[in-house]
Amino acid sequence: MMKNGFLFIFLIFQSIHIFAQFTATIIDAKDKKGIAYVSIYIPEENIGITADENGKFTIKTSLTSKLIFSALGYENKSVAFADLKEIIELSPKFFELNEIRVFPKQMEELKINTFSETEIKNSFASSTVTPTIYARYFPYDTIYQHTPFIKSIKTSVRSFTKNSIFNIKIYGVKHDGGVGKELTNKNILVKTKKGIMFPITDVSKLNIQFPEDGLFIGLENLLLESNKYDSKELLNWPKDKPFRMHTYYSPLFNNVVIKDNFYTWVNMNGQWEIVSKNYSDNHMFKYSKLAIELTLSN
Repeated sequence: MMKNGFLFIFLIFQSIHIFAQFTATIIDAKDKKGIAYVSIYIPEENIGITADENGKFTIKTSLTSKLIFSALGYENKSVAFADLKEIIELSPKFFELNEIRVFPKQMEELKINTFSETEIKNSFASSTVTPTIYARYFPYDTIYQHTPFIKSIKTSVRSFTKNSIFNIKIYGVKHDGGVGKELTNKNILVKTKKGIMFPITDVSKLNIQFPEDGLFIGLENLLLESNKYDSKELLNWPKDKPFRMHTYYSPLFNNVVIKDNFYTWVNMNGQWEIVSKNYSDNHMFKYSKLAIELTLSN
């Protein structure tokens, strides 16, 4: 009896030391200010979380795990759980500034990849365990020479919460056609209300010129309390029962359907891959691309 009791205590002791919860704040190594909405990945466990607007986060994981911190405009950082401190510093990346724009007397605009509400066919939801980024490829066209700068980005989202927030990211293209480096060091945060919305975000102040090798527009889900909602999930579809409640994060990113691929990529745990690799030829997401419209200007 004593032996069994000792074993029980030993197992409890082990379980306490295998998993632990930790709270910390992520700050800029230079100005010591909190960094908002940092993505935190634990690749080996396929989980993650998003820091809040002040850079604070709480996470529960194995003591043997490693955490990867990723934020726009900062170098990625990998830290072993055992080495975590209450304050985590990220180093800013160096970005070359574009030349100052001189506006002509008459502004020109060009809308590309326009879409209508009737073209919306399905949506990409967020992962419920790790921050997720979906990105759409935009090839270059010589007609953009007269309107080379990105003025605004129109998206289509569906939110199940009263107010939700997501992040827009802009990337270049790698030599192999994949998602490349960030083209800006600024978060482009978008707030949206409940329902199907079509927010238009002005990015003209970022002074981003459309690269000749194309670009990617990324939409990032943020695993924040304000984005969280519960939904019924059928266990034996299409029957109404049984079902369970499952937690998701708003918003969903709406898609239009096309005939070819290489347009939509997904990033989970810091790794990019093309979406069509995950689905069969007859799957509803096989040839989906994010509903994103760009307005270009000179």
